Amino acid sequence: VYKKAVDKSKQCDLEEPILSRQRKVPRRIIGFNPTSSSRDTNHVWKSPEEYFRAQYFEIIDRMINGLDERFNQETFRFLMSIEKLIVDAANGDIPEGINDMFSKCIEG
Repeated sequence: VYKKAVDKSKQCDLEEPILSRQRKVPRRIIGFNPTSSSRDTNHVWKSPEEYFRAQYFEIIDRMINGLDERFNQETFRFLMSIEKLIVDAANGDIPEGINDMFSKCIEG
């Protein structure tokens, strides 16, 4: 995907992607690790391709997690079971306990 994007940018007379300037993280944010002899540092990307690859997979991961969170909620499962009940009833396939439950309500 990255190589296709670079080729397309060359066709459009655009510059190749470059890494932005690496900024030094303030000391108060990264802190000091007492078990290490060196300070904690940011990750430094070796190439634009490596950087954009990480960005691509982060976006895909967030999309998958968002969809998973949305469709694995208790309410969604409840609504799916009601939909299944309605579709089954429309097809004449009514679960066993339903007839007894409704017959008592209608008679009573």
